[in-house]
Order: sequence, then C-alpha cells, then structure tokens
Amino acid sequence: MSREASEKNAYPAEPVTEAGGTFAAGLVSVIIPVKGGAGYIARTVGDIVAQTYPDIELIIAGPAEDDGTDTAVEEALKRIPSDRHLGAKYIGRTGEGVSAGRNAGIEAARGKYLVFFDGDDRIDPRTVEYLVKTVQGVDLASCGYDTYDGADAEKIPGLERSGDRALFVGSPAGEDRAAERQGAEESVEPAEPVYETPETVSRVLSAGDYACRLFFQANYQGYVWNKIFRADIVHKYQIRFREDLYYNEDRTFQIEYIIHAERARMAPARYYHYLANIGSAMDLYEEQELNMEGLPPSDDPLFERRVTELDGFSHMLKALKKHRRFSDAAYFCRQTFADKLFSYFFEILADDPERADAFSRSRLRHFARRLPFLIRRPDDSESRYYYHLFVRYGFTGKACEAEEAE
Repeated sequence: MSREASEKNAYPAEPVTEAGGTFAAGLVSVIIPVKGGAGYIARTVGDIVAQTYPDIELIIAGPAEDDGTDTAVEEALKRIPSDRHLGAKYIGRTGEGVSAGRNAGIEAARGKYLVFFDGDDRIDPRTVEYLVKTVQGVDLASCGYDTYDGADAEKIPGLERSGDRALFVGSPAGEDRAAERQGAEESVEPAEPVYETPETVSRVLSAGDYACRLFFQANYQGYVWNKIFRADIVHKYQIRFREDLYYNEDRTFQIEYIIHAERARMAPARYYHYLANIGSAMDLYEEQELNMEGLPPSDDPLFERRVTELDGFSHMLKALKKHRRFSDAAYFCRQTFADKLFSYFFEILADDPERADAFSRSRLRHFARRLPFLIRRPDDSESRYYYHLFVRYGFTGKACEAEEAE
C-alpha cells in the first residue's frame, strides 16, 4: 500500500459524528500522572501546548505527597500562552502509583476522548490530532511509537527543545528565549531510536483480533500511552486502572475496555517517543518508597512488586473467558500467563540457594498451586520435572531443586 493510501486510512476524509451523549463533541482529555516531575514537567507541558489539535483539556495528576512536583507544575501552567485554551488542571492523587493518578484524571475528565500520556516522554505536536482522526469510526486507536535513551530527550529529531520553548510563545520574553534556544539547537546531533514499531500501514481490527495482539511480543501494544479511548465506554462500564498492580496495569485496562468495544485501528505514524529512563517516575522497579500494603511478607519486596503482574493475567483471563468472541485471546493470555509464571520460578531457582527460603511466603506460591488448572502437564520429561517442582513449591514453599523433588 502506498504512503498516500496509508494516510487516507488514518485520516478519514469525512469524520464520523455521533449524536447525543454528555461529553463535549471533540474535547480530548489528556491525562498525565507525574511523580518526581520537577526536572521534566515544563518540557511535557510544552509538548502539549505545541499540539496542533485545538480542543484539549490537560489534566496533570500529582503525587500523593509533595516531592517538588507541585511547584514545578504550577510554574509550567502559568507559562501557558493566554490564547492556548487547555483548561489545565492539577489534581492530587487518591493513592500511590501511576494507576491512582490516571484514575483521578478519569474522574475529573470532561472530554469525549481520553489519552494517557506518561509525564517523562516526548510527544510530537501532531500526536493528538492524529489519534483523534484515527479513532473515527472505531472505538480505540493507536499510533506508532519509538524508544529513545532517556538522556536523548532533547535530541529527538524535530523535537529538540521544542516542548520547553513552546511555553514561552506569546510571553514578553518569548522572542528572546526562542532566539537563545535556536542557537543551541543548531549544534544538536539528532539521536537514533533504539526501537521503532514496525507498522507501515493503517489497519482496522476486530475487538477479538486486537485483544490477541495485546499478548504478542512483536510490536507489543500493551501500553496505553500511544492510544486514544472513548470516554463514554470508560464511564459506562466503570473501567479503571487497577491500583494493586505495579506491572501489567496498562494491558489489564485495555482488556477490560476492548471487551466492550467492536473495532480498533492501528496507525503507523511514530509520533509518541518513549524515553527509557532508569529511575524515572514511571520506573516500576524503583527501590524507594515501596508501597507494600496488601502484599504478602517477603524478604524481596521488589520481587513481590513485580509478581503483581500475575494478578493482572488472572484478571484478564477471567474476563476474556466470559466472552466467546475472545476465545483466541483467552488462549494467548493463558499461554503468556504460564510463560510468566515459569520465568519467575526460574528466577528463584537461579538465585542464591541460601536465599531460597526468602520466597517461601511469596505471592508466587498462590499461582503455583493453580498451575494444574491453567495448563496441562507437559509430555517431555524435562518440562514435566519443572512442572512438578513448581507445583511442589506452591504447596510447600520449597523452591530449591532437591533430590526428593523428583
């Protein structure tokens, strides 16, 4: 398919309109959870100010406790040009974590569409407009994305400091500041992405096919930050991000959403730029301020935080099995679930044998006991050995490869 044909699919000539409803016709609520955002939130707000789509409501959800983000956000919002009507809001969270921030944003949103950007990534000025045009006639849409090293945030082609500079447009010092930054940008060497989504054409998928893709490793689509959702579906079915998950919350949200949808469109333009930041506000393995409330006791709290993704798989599988049209997706979910289970168990086996008892109270044991109900016993001897060893761990808490385990 030619580039022109691809763009025609992504940009319908006649946008689909819907009568009725309680949401503003074209308003897009951009929800951004932020934690430790003092160093980047001005740039992020600038990226939203620079969007070509005119009808945006910006909602920033701050941390449960002030970490310096409050002042930085307030300063950034003050710089938004008076002629850029973003209806910007800064709200506190009801709890810890990215999911709590997004849920607070959903409650405050007035838009017809919901977009969930991460606070420390870069966003092309055309992103929101592209997503709005792409979602016409379907219930969910995505754009392509690429991944850059976090250190290259100011070196992404076409976005060199553009977000930060956008905040000074229309201000008294705007022209001087723009000229100052222009000179700095001339010497910037564009960075190269470490990953790019492979989509080359726009395609429409049934809800069932899209759900299957959420479990594919190639061109992984489990994230929400490159997508747009219909607010009426989210509100009607009370779809929210699970705040008890530290990983897999994006994919779980999408499964809950897509089972109430009919079609989705995947468009190729890579307008969202994910920054792989070690120690960022969105880092799931952050070692400080771990909120372990409700999790079982363990000598390895980081391991327990990661294991919560298994609860997400359990929830998704249960939801998919209720609907016949998602039987294929349920199959892929079950297989991915089982693979994840064993990957965690092998991680325990590879650990220091002297620390084996550290996992005797892990949440992983709950899922190990359920393994016989999840997958059939393997036929080959080696797989069957580890299958029984894993189930044994579930009932006894012993993770080591003892002789008597055979």
